[in-house]
Amino acid sequence: KIKEVYAFQGGSRGMPALPEEFPPVPKHLDWDLWQGPAKARPYSPAYCPYNWRFWWDFGTGETGNWGCHTLDIPYWALGLSHAERVDLDVVPKASEIDSQRTPRKMQSRLEFASSSDGKRPPLSVHWWHGGPRKEVFSKYGAEPKLVLFVGEKGTISADFGGYSARMFDGSDPVVPAESIARSPGFHQEWIEAAKGGQRATCDFVDYSGPLAEGVLLANAAWRSGGGFDWDSKAFKPSGNGRAEEFIHSEFREGWKV
Repeated sequence: KIKEVYAFQGGSRGMPALPEEFPPVPKHLDWDLWQGPAKARPYSPAYCPYNWRFWWDFGTGETGNWGCHTLDIPYWALGLSHAERVDLDVVPKASEIDSQRTPRKMQSRLEFASSSDGKRPPLSVHWWHGGPRKEVFSKYGAEPKLVLFVGEKGTISADFGGYSARMFDGSDPVVPAESIARSPGFHQEWIEAAKGGQRATCDFVDYSGPLAEGVLLANAAWRSGGGFDWDSKAFKPSGNGRAEEFIHSEFREGWKV
């Protein structure tokens, strides 16, 4: 049984330079539309076309950028849905929390209750970007990849192209025969679902929604400086007075629904 998962993203992207240039808006760009519901501001190449993802008003940093891809592996493999708590494995100093820009590093943790069928025990899923990846894999003697599953009897290292397993007692892992239908690819899944066929693996209602919720909870914990319990049905945090501020957004006039 899996008791812990680590998911990693290397690099240290985030905290882009503050805007210094405010040239005319390019003719091909509708700047007001591009800003969407965010607070209006002068155009700057510091935001567009690429670095928007590292500004809280427009993006979700590496946690939202890569977390949704990498965490897809444990979410899908273990049938995860809504987390019941989020914590920070490394609590940032107040000086490291920027009100405008996403962090270069984050070490967070999502806590999940046991599965309804009792087959999966309570589980901790660590999301670290810019964290000590090699040290964690080395601790368990596992092959460094993007995701590490830590079980009672061994580990599985996985990424988007494959996996490797290691037993703690040194025995050879027993690899089960293939029993899961292979995907034709997410583009084809989307087309088939749009045509009224089988629902896509990444269907938003019961899969992608909870996955996106998880990475956004990690961001809320970072921005509020600490962890909190999460009631997914009520959409409410508890145990951290500042967390609510980062759960709901204020939309500028003309963008409210």
